[in-house]
Amino acid sequence: MGECGAMLWGRVTYEMMESYWPAVARGDVAAPPAMRGWAAEL
Repeated sequence: MGECGAMLWGRVTYEMMESYWPAVARGDVAAPPAMRGWAAEL
């Protein structure tokens, strides 16, 4: 992820994930440390 310049998601995938990843980054959702770090990059 650190080497990517962009991520390309389709509309449906984006709509499914748009609220999930910020919640993981904030710690509102239980997730392993690796996922939390990845979420913070988004």
